[in-house]
Amino acid sequence: MSTFYLPNTTDFTLGGITRIPDQDAFQQGTEFILGKYNSSGIGTDFRLEKYKVDPISESSAIAWVTYRMVLPGGEGGRKGKGAANGGWKFTNLYGFRVLPDGRKGWEWTNADGEYTEVLRRYPGFLS
Repeated sequence: MSTFYLPNTTDFTLGGITRIPDQDAFQQGTEFILGKYNSSGIGTDFRLEKYKVDPISESSAIAWVTYRMVLPGGEGGRKGKGAANGGWKFTNLYGFRVLPDGRKGWEWTNADGEYTEVLRRYPGFLS
């Protein structure tokens, strides 16, 4: 998952701006947040629901990616936290870039959709 992010990816989420300098830092951050999902009981069953890509130029685009979060065991153990089917949907935005040297990937992200939905159900998630 973390290998598709370009060096110096910038994350704009919930009013914060975070620059992620390299693949190692992004991998560490990904492992940390997935660990929080697991330790909170939410789990990490993110499923691609749909996506839309809006080209900006020959070398850039914005991707709107909607995921469905499926809770472990559906409603079991986390009753009332997800939708009736045991999960919820959220949309994150990704800025795609093809660099002059041919590398390509995400150069920025916005995960407001993800964290707004998680915090609505689990207010202490980011504490």
